[in-house]
Amino acid sequence: MTKIKATNREMLETLQGLYSVQDLKGVKFAVAVSKNIERLKTELLHIDEASKPTPEFQELLDKAKTFEDEKDIKKLEKENKSLIDERKAQLAEVDEVLDGVVEIELVTMSEQNLPQDITAKQLGTIIKLVNN
Repeated sequence: MTKIKATNREMLETLQGLYSVQDLKGVKFAVAVSKNIERLKTELLHIDEASKPTPEFQELLDKAKTFEDEKDIKKLEKENKSLIDERKAQLAEVDEVLDGVVEIELVTMSEQNLPQDITAKQLGTIIKLVNN
């Protein structure tokens, strides 16, 4: 395990990268990917929880999805301005948390344990976890 210092946003991107390579073959690679996914999911759970819309806002979203006319949507937004402003403030707080720097111990992998069929695009998403 290696301590990796990065922003929560970078860690979230790394988690998404790990999901994108989890079907590649290689025992050591698969173990590292699986352990890191579990670790990052646990470490980033507070961000997921903080970003969930309130039940009231979710209800408003669901109602807006039923409208086809832009005028109806604008009217709904106007009638629920405070609820929308609360959601914007909530998302601004989450954005601040995403920019916060954290240090997380993750399993790194050597280049020789990378799958032969990994693409440069896939590798780019998990490069923080690769040793030279």
